[in-house]
Parts: sequence; structure tokens; C-alpha cells
Amino acid sequence: MKVMVPAKLDREWVKLIKEAKGAGLTVEEVKEFLYQEYKSKTK
Repeated sequence: MKVMVPAKLDREWVKLIKEAKGAGLTVEEVKEFLYQEYKSKTK
């Protein structure tokens, strides 16, 4: 299946999300990871 990516989306982010999905991660797991990374950087 080919996915159309709007120009506004960063292609690198799309690639990373596809890889995470392919590795079996859920959307919630990706969100939690990003949130934890954000929290650790803003302390």
C-alpha cells in the first residue's frame, strides 16, 4: 500500500513512525517515549 504524505509533514518523522509501527510499537508507546524524552530534556 502506498501512502501519500502531505508536503507539510516532515518525511523523516513519517519514516520513523513507520519504522516504529513495523517494530510493533503502538501509538501510545511512541507518544510515551516522546513525552519521556521531552521531560528529560526540559528539567
